[in-house]
Parts: sequence; structure tokens; C-alpha cells
Amino acid sequence: MSTVTNRSNVITATIIGGAVGAVVALLLAPKSGRELREDIKETVQTLQSKSSEWVEQAKTTTADAIQLISEHGSELLDKAKSAADSAAQSARNATESIAQAVHTTTDQAANTIHRVTDQAADSTHKATDTAANATNQALHETKKLDAVGSKN
Repeated sequence: MSTVTNRSNVITATIIGGAVGAVVALLLAPKSGRELREDIKETVQTLQSKSSEWVEQAKTTTADAIQLISEHGSELLDKAKSAADSAAQSARNATESIAQAVHTTTDQAANTIHRVTDQAADSTHKATDTAANATNQALHETKKLDAVGSKN
């Protein structure tokens, strides 16, 4: 947009400079009042004509700039939407990967806990069976000793 503003400033400066230059030239020229007024009138008409042309040119340039900005704005908006969609998809993919990893880890931990629990239960059963056998053996030995002691 600064290019459009710069062009507008140049056009305005040209119009003002041309008008001032023409008026100064007419006023300094050695002519009669009637000739001077005619020259000023012609110069003003010429400047009005050129001003109209410059205004039309400025309108065309502005319209072109607006069209260009509109096109680029649409492109940028499309790119921003695409980037946002891509980021959202990446976030969904990452979330799915994390969820799968958590699920896998949880399943592995559950399997490990079940295996360790089963091993602990087996060890407890073995220890209980061993203790029961030892107790039965001790009772049996005690009964033998009692039987030997009562015979004596």
C-alpha cells in the first residue's frame, strides 16, 4: 500500500508544482491584462484536463492495487487454513500415538503384575505345602516319640 500512497503523493506534487509554475510564468511574462487572463484561462483548462486524466489513472492504479491485495489476501488465508489443518492433524496423530503407547505400556504392566502375582501365589502355595508337610512330619515324629516315651 505504501507504493500506492507514494504514487498518489507524486501525482499531487506534480499537479501542484505544475499549477504554481504555470501561474508564476504567466505572471512574470510581459503581456497585457487581456492576454494574461487568456493564458491563465488556457493554463487552468489544461491543468483541469490533465488533473482529470491523473485522477482516472490514480483510480485505475488503486483498483489494480486493491485487486492484487485481495488476491494475495485470499492466498495467505488459504495458506493459513492449510497450516492450521496440518497442525491439527499432526496433533491428532501425536495424540493417537501417545494413547497407543500408553495402552501398550498399561497392557505390559498388567501382564507383568499378573505374572508376578501368579509367581507369588505359586511360591506361597509351595511354601504353605512345604510348611504343612514339615508340620505333618513333625507331628508324625512327635507321635512316634510319644509312642516310644509311653512304652518306656
